[in-house]
Amino acid sequence: IVDVETFYNADLNNDSTIGHTTNTIDAVGPTTLVYSTQNGYQVNGNVQLTYAGANAGPNSFAGWQAIQAEASGSGFLVLWQNTDGTYSEWVTDGSGQYISSNTISNVVDVETDYNADLNNDGTIGHKTTTIESNGTTTLGSSTRGVYVIDGNTDLSFNNAIAGPNSFS
Repeated sequence: IVDVETFYNADLNNDSTIGHTTNTIDAVGPTTLVYSTQNGYQVNGNVQLTYAGANAGPNSFAGWQAIQAEASGSGFLVLWQNTDGTYSEWVTDGSGQYISSNTISNVVDVETDYNADLNNDGTIGHKTTTIESNGTTTLGSSTRGVYVIDGNTDLSFNNAIAGPNSFS
């Protein structure tokens, strides 16, 4: 119905706008991500995100929304968030066509890629919280899921990193 609003000069879907709208999702840095009611998700205002030849938008994949985009090589990386709190990342070509995707197990791992504090902890990227600092050695816990000695050495046990969830 939005397609004919300008012809009739009427707000037919009661969204307080006549015609299609564009909403900015991510405008931090040189790459922008917007949602257009006419074309779906767009990167940098003119690159349409597509999957299997169809425009991708907020209702294309149940529970998933695109939340960040950044240029990468000759294409783009697009971060998606599910309503269940999980994340996935698309790799697209320069025309916005989906090539592949990656599951993001720890969203903090990609915060510096998108220059965004995605877990709302006040820090972009991983941080270490001090657990104990009596004496000359400091023990910390990193958002990478590992214990850290003196701020830069990962604690390990039997050649595997050790962190808060390493032992039951």
